[in-house]
Amino acid sequence: MTPSKLPRVLVVDDEPTICWALQRLGESAGLDVH
Repeated sequence: MTPSKLPRVLVVDDEPTICWALQRLGESAGLDVH
């Protein structure tokens, strides 16, 4: 695994996690997030 590829993989892998986290935050705030 080359260092140049590692950041890109991490960014791609974190994107769904960020969306999931925002969705959970919206639900906890009482918002209907879809």
